[in-house]
Amino acid sequence: MSVKLVALRHVAKRFDNGTEALRDLSFEISRGSFTSLLGPSGCGKSTALRLIAGLASASAGQVEISDTRGLSFVFQEPALMPWRSVAGNVALPLTLQGVPKAEIASRVTAVLAQVGLAGFARAYPRQLSGGMKMRVSIARALVTRPLLLLMDEPFAALDEITRAKLNDDLLALHAAERLTIVFVTHSVYESVFLSDRILVMAPRPGRVVADIAVEAPAVRDEIFRTGELYNRQARAVSQALREAMGEADAR
Repeated sequence: MSVKLVALRHVAKRFDNGTEALRDLSFEISRGSFTSLLGPSGCGKSTALRLIAGLASASAGQVEISDTRGLSFVFQEPALMPWRSVAGNVALPLTLQGVPKAEIASRVTAVLAQVGLAGFARAYPRQLSGGMKMRVSIARALVTRPLLLLMDEPFAALDEITRAKLNDDLLALHAAERLTIVFVTHSVYESVFLSDRILVMAPRPGRVVADIAVEAPAVRDEIFRTGELYNRQARAVSQALREAMGEADAR
């Protein structure tokens, strides 16, 4: 039986300039699931994520999180402090929480190993590639041991090879840490590869127009990525997205 961790109920968001970003947005997120919010740019995906994170407030409706003890956010840009080392950037949330230095060192070392950066603790952001910077950002989010990880198009600016590798690593982290992940993307193929479930959103004002369960083997690897099951589901999700766009054009 699934345990609900997040619920949005008839949520609306209108900005001060009058832009209606979201209208009657409703969905639930189960503990341990990997859910992607998929839609075109400007459909309110990132706004929905910020509402869940508490970084913005809804104009109407309710946003409910059953356990707020562990929530981390990975933004589109790594946003690393250039004057701090990799270890220093990852340690920052724990430092702000007043965690003892010995525990910080232990947890930082462990999480850097998890994301494949064990040998880069003393490096600085200027010495890292784009993919490595994003790994640091993910490590910084994981070091707090969150129950819920919110990710806002974290791989969009990366090349396809790096993006595919980080997709693989993210799935491994999801399985190992039993994380609940809500992932924003505008890539059909990325959403199908990563997710248990895809929520397709219509253009502004954003709302869910399709709720698609993803069928996949226990291990999602290159065989799955190049197989018929994956491609068939990608075609179905693409069709749902086209229908959402067509519905918007018809309004």
